[in-house]
Amino acid sequence: MLPQAQSYGNAYWPDNGEIDLMEQVGFDPNRIVSSVHTAAFNHMKNSQPTNGVQTSDKLEMFVGDDNNPFFQRVLTWERNGQNWEGWGGQKRIDEGIFPKTMEIEWIRFYQCTSKAPVIDPPHSTTRVIGIRSSANGKFICAENGGNGPLIANRDTVSGWETFDLIILDGNNVALKSHANGKYVCAENSGDGPLIANRSQVSSWETFTLVNRGDGKVALVAVNGKYVCADNFGNSELVANRTSVDSWETFDLVPQ
Repeated sequence: MLPQAQSYGNAYWPDNGEIDLMEQVGFDPNRIVSSVHTAAFNHMKNSQPTNGVQTSDKLEMFVGDDNNPFFQRVLTWERNGQNWEGWGGQKRIDEGIFPKTMEIEWIRFYQCTSKAPVIDPPHSTTRVIGIRSSANGKFICAENGGNGPLIANRDTVSGWETFDLIILDGNNVALKSHANGKYVCAENSGDGPLIANRSQVSSWETFTLVNRGDGKVALVAVNGKYVCADNFGNSELVANRTSVDSWETFDLVPQ
């Protein structure tokens, strides 16, 4: 851990692709406090969850599901007058254990990509459904054989209105259109309309299913916003709402 008094990177945060990985054991038995810092921000919203596994001969660090995904590891534990009393859980860090050092034994390089690792749908549970919007009572259609954005404009379910609901993990799902066999994507990281145009599932093609009761659900896209059948269902589906009402509510109708 590099204290704030020891300048490096951009305004004391890692820069130029560096990762500042912090992990320390507090007073509580079996409790480890960890954090990943980058030049972008301090990952406080579980965007890059960390985990450490220590055995008798090694310490493995995970970011998400990746084991040691670091180009370079440098760990320096020194206080230099800084106060760390807020760290370490309810009882905080025991500052009496410092100074400590850890030597670097290896480096590893990973190419950074803009999207999350691909999720493999074949290992998931699948249901065949139609999706009915509460905005107008119409079924969602992958218009023009899937080449057009999704819109709630059909009275009945046929091929263009049929989807595979794929349970990825927990409440995270993907939707595969029967119109073209492609996965539904919240284009442009959720700023664009929903359209079935992807051959694999990543973050833009993953939605969180929110139970609204009475068999109704809402869908949260990659940008953290709810999918909406805008303009009483007359406009294409887009993830642009921060709360749920009828335009953001859907029925999943088994087929």
